Amino acid sequence: MLKSREEFAAIVADPAGSLARACLLMACEADPDLDVDAALGRLDALAEIVGAGLPGEARPAALGRHLRATLGGDAGFGGSQADYDDLRSSLLNEVLVRRRGLPILLSTVWVEVSARLDVPAHGIGLPGHFVVGIGDPERAGEPAEGPDAPFVLVDPFAGGTAFPTASAYALLGHEPTARDLRPWDTPRTMLRILANVSTWARRADRLRTRLWALELSLLVPGCPAAVRREHGEALARAGDFAGAADQLEAYAIRVEEDHPLAAKTARQDARVARSRLN
Repeated sequence: MLKSREEFAAIVADPAGSLARACLLMACEADPDLDVDAALGRLDALAEIVGAGLPGEARPAALGRHLRATLGGDAGFGGSQADYDDLRSSLLNEVLVRRRGLPILLSTVWVEVSARLDVPAHGIGLPGHFVVGIGDPERAGEPAEGPDAPFVLVDPFAGGTAFPTASAYALLGHEPTARDLRPWDTPRTMLRILANVSTWARRADRLRTRLWALELSLLVPGCPAAVRREHGEALARAGDFAGAADQLEAYAIRVEEDHPLAAKTARQDARVARSRLN
């Protein structure tokens, strides 16, 4: 497991690192026997199928329709509400087999297949949802409807249907701008995937999963300070009081300048954890 974590840390340190490989290395935490290269081969095979009828020099809207017909239609990739309570929906290897998953994992499939075909597709995180943008991201703030639009949004969770500006407006609370619709890089995307896993694993009987999700999150640049506190609390629940105290103290050091009360509380919790070692 240590080797896969070392490789994971190296990939997520690079904004352009392989998102698919990072997702599969994460999945190794749930399945240590996972064959990462075989899973990547599934993406290659999908790209061959999609590429067979790919329109040349097509506008983003036409590319979106083709991806919808092949990935969402023929291949059957999509999601439903039931997928939110299934860990497999966050594991790329399982999503590639079951063709079901959370929006962010389905978007990852679309983006990775598109990258193999030089289709300009990018994952975009919105509040409460994840979609794919196709076209020139520098023109994402322009009108995105119509056959000649330079940039369109599609929803892989809904099989690749168009994601209208009105839907983005409803999630954002304002007219989407190019900043709202800029592509998400690998570190940022992995943090959101891991946050989904950590949230799913809040139940006591899922503690092992929560621990590895938090531990991988801490390897990603830009990881929020709150994750370190959550890790300390999870370690305490697992009976690792020394590790819990170390994480809580590290969190306190990081936040004490801006959030002195939070730091004070964390140090108190660290002392309680250490007292349980005696």
